[in-house]
Amino acid sequence: MNTAFFLERNEVIWADKPFLTYKGKTHTFSGFALDVKAAARFLCNRVGRDSTIAIYAENSYEWTVLYTAMLAYTGVCMPIDKEWVGHDLKNTLGFIKPDAVIYSAETAERAMKISESFSDIKFISIDEVFESGERYEDTELIPRTDTDKTAMIFFSSGTTGSPKAIPLTQGNMFNNVDILMQRTPMSNDDLSVMFLPLAHVYSGISNFLYSLVSGMRIYICEDIHNCVADMMRLRPTAVCMVPVILKKMHDSMTDELMDMLKNVRWLYSGGSGLDSELKKWYRDNGIMLLDTYGSTETSAIVATDIPGETECGCCGTVFEGLEVKIASPDDEGCGEILVKGGSVTKGYLGRTDNEKYFDSEGFFHTGDLGRLDEKNRLYIKGRIKRMLDMPNGKNVYADELEELISSITGAQKVTVGLENGEICARIYTDKTEDEMAALMEQVNTRLPRFKQIRRYDLGKMTGSKLK
Repeated sequence: MNTAFFLERNEVIWADKPFLTYKGKTHTFSGFALDVKAAARFLCNRVGRDSTIAIYAENSYEWTVLYTAMLAYTGVCMPIDKEWVGHDLKNTLGFIKPDAVIYSAETAERAMKISESFSDIKFISIDEVFESGERYEDTELIPRTDTDKTAMIFFSSGTTGSPKAIPLTQGNMFNNVDILMQRTPMSNDDLSVMFLPLAHVYSGISNFLYSLVSGMRIYICEDIHNCVADMMRLRPTAVCMVPVILKKMHDSMTDELMDMLKNVRWLYSGGSGLDSELKKWYRDNGIMLLDTYGSTETSAIVATDIPGETECGCCGTVFEGLEVKIASPDDEGCGEILVKGGSVTKGYLGRTDNEKYFDSEGFFHTGDLGRLDEKNRLYIKGRIKRMLDMPNGKNVYADELEELISSITGAQKVTVGLENGEICARIYTDKTEDEMAALMEQVNTRLPRFKQIRRYDLGKMTGSKLK
């Protein structure tokens, strides 16, 4: 399986049928394919074949075109979260230098500022790609049919130290799609409202890339805050959701909203842990809510609920074809979750400590604690690593933030945690409140919005003891 195959197949079998709608304009499968090929020719000529190209932009029709063009024809796609600030960009681009960065009007100011530090990287606006009169029609496009070469590079973090650069092949990305389609069949008759960031594996692969396989129609939300209103108007049948929005819908439920949700054939929840009581409430009300578990390193999904499953405490049944085992289980069978199979990356790029995460038997050590039951259902119990379980599904590591705060403020000790969905810190220092206020402002300027410290308390130092 490869992206070019599905793109070119769809161009023929569903040529004039609607595929993607954005900002009131609907693009057919054939129109989408033509735009992808035009963008690919542009990139081949302006950047080069077999190049690594970063997309630094918000969700849009143009984003999906560029994403597909890179995977199908031109080289390696490197999505970057649009909320990343200058330090994130500089750290990441310096670690894995792409050949080019494609930026949008929204990210242009930050992209232009950081471009001053990278004269060897081409910075190209999305408008230039799509408005250029040069279409290079004579450029031959060669489909990327290899399934074992890096096709995508995702980043787990970019704030401090060396980020975890996660390479995925087309073999990785399409490994589980047949199993997912068997459990939750989707077709050209289905419609998905897509609002989660395409720069992340959950939406980018499970929602968008798999739509090329199923032929499912896609509506791209212009604003995530309007996603529920868009769903109410469009009545989708397959939606990738996160727990925080499920909770908000539960708290403001109406008869009209309930009726819309019952129309959704497959309502997936991913990105962070789903409360079992919330899950039960949705199911008790006749809504097909399916919990999922996975990570970027596993090409998104490792386990998802089987439709009709009544157990609400688990986060899904492990996909056939993947091997999951529990390392050093305790008396209750709980230990670290290890995953092995075709969807798992071979290891992080540019790191010397891969053996900590990928063992000699080919298992990825997730850092999650859990157990398996006799039906291969997976139950998550916590994490070994100190990752904050953000309500929006973003990955935020407490150790990373503590290191950044300590380096800027000179604090003797920092403890970061989550309170009511907000990142908070306890900082032990001899500095005054005014001094710390200025330093914490510096900290937050180094962080994207979703990682910023919303509240902090100061603890004093007495000699060498914390007080």
